[in-house]
Amino acid sequence: MTTRLIYNPMFTTVEADPDTFDIIHAHLRVTHPGRQHMANFKNRVWDGRIAMMDKRTGRFPSGLLDRVEKKLKSMKIPYEVDRSHDPSLEVNPTGLPGAAQDIIFRAWQRDTVPLLAKAKRGIAQFPEGTGKSLAIWALIEYLQRPRTFILTKAAQLVRQLAKELSKLMGEPVAILQGKGYQIGNITVGTISSTKDYLEAPDVAKALHETELLIVDECKHMAGDSAQAILKACWAPYRFGFDARPFPKGDMLKKALIEGYLGPVVASMTVQDATDKGFNAPVHIHTLWAGDPNDTEIGLEDDFDDVVLRKFILDPEIQEQVVRAVKWFVHRDIPVLVASPYNVEMMEIIVTYLRADGIKVTQVSGKQTGIQQQAIVEDFNAGKIGVLIKTKVLGEGTDMPTAAALINLAVARSDQNVGQGVGRVRRSKARAWVVEFLSARHRFLMRAYRDRLNLYIKDGYTIHDIGDWMELPDDPT
Repeated sequence: MTTRLIYNPMFTTVEADPDTFDIIHAHLRVTHPGRQHMANFKNRVWDGRIAMMDKRTGRFPSGLLDRVEKKLKSMKIPYEVDRSHDPSLEVNPTGLPGAAQDIIFRAWQRDTVPLLAKAKRGIAQFPEGTGKSLAIWALIEYLQRPRTFILTKAAQLVRQLAKELSKLMGEPVAILQGKGYQIGNITVGTISSTKDYLEAPDVAKALHETELLIVDECKHMAGDSAQAILKACWAPYRFGFDARPFPKGDMLKKALIEGYLGPVVASMTVQDATDKGFNAPVHIHTLWAGDPNDTEIGLEDDFDDVVLRKFILDPEIQEQVVRAVKWFVHRDIPVLVASPYNVEMMEIIVTYLRADGIKVTQVSGKQTGIQQQAIVEDFNAGKIGVLIKTKVLGEGTDMPTAAALINLAVARSDQNVGQGVGRVRRSKARAWVVEFLSARHRFLMRAYRDRLNLYIKDGYTIHDIGDWMELPDDPT
């Protein structure tokens, strides 16, 4: 018999002979990245893989249809896809918007928006600062403003995105957040707020009637709360945007996200973005504390707050931080200081910067989202020259005036490191990242090497350790 794949926006149902059914089921089993820590795997009662297809109903998330078709084609198994339950939207006959606002789209935006609309689902991966917000607006307009729900991670991003879209569209954009939430033709919400109100009749109805689902920073959609939202939304058009590829080796996360959004259909590397002029070229400088030839120090093998506190309180590190911040302040270059993910450590840094006469504004999770947004707006308007932050103001936060990152965070992952540098890559001419390295702490040296490898992979210019004074007086 010919295998039949019955498609709808949420699930695809398989009708096939038993052998083909088993082939599809086996193909949609993915390895759990944490299997080695689970008792059933250790006791050899489970092979460590998760089935993405329900064997009882024959259903799998429709975003994995592309994988199934490729498998059937490779095995030369005849099949047909029934799309009679797949509604379509009309596209704008005039193409991309923007003429009235004198908006000039970048090539990737002009190419990707029609590509996504034609595919009806899929993920676009483009680095920070390349214009994803503008592409989201263009996609909504290209599909003639259908009922749209935009899901993102952080409350601060919800307000930022709603404000940008409202300005571009000339009409209010609803925000699903807090007790006074709103639902509109275009609605933006966080994962946590949307999950909190998932049982509310008006929210449930809005999600069910949504025609266009857009997920910003979609790599966060593998958690239980996000998956519950994606399952509740039956939008026929489903897209994800992200700045970075999925983590290598985490095939389960990739399958869960692609299952409800679709495969990656367009992407660009950081190096490509820089080469095309979308991002500023990034220069990495490293300032050193301690004697790199001293073999009697650097005994800490693990990271904890004690090690971090020693690092932040190191007089040589403090001296280098003040020196670097002043270099930018004297040249009127807006500076973003990334402190370790700890408010206490941030307060220490603020104290010694202010003791040296440097005016610095701080932002952390202790402030409300509205307060954080106001600080960002003041920074972007040039009212704040030095802004120090903890882990807030990360993914997606638009800070186009920031040109220098004083990095005291100890991030090691591709995601965290990339998002940190992403705040300053939006500058026009040149971006600086200043790292601080201490021979006294082995863990921090390892973390630094991990970051350095990521910087090299992204094509940044790496300067020799300690060559800070070789920078030209003209910062451009």
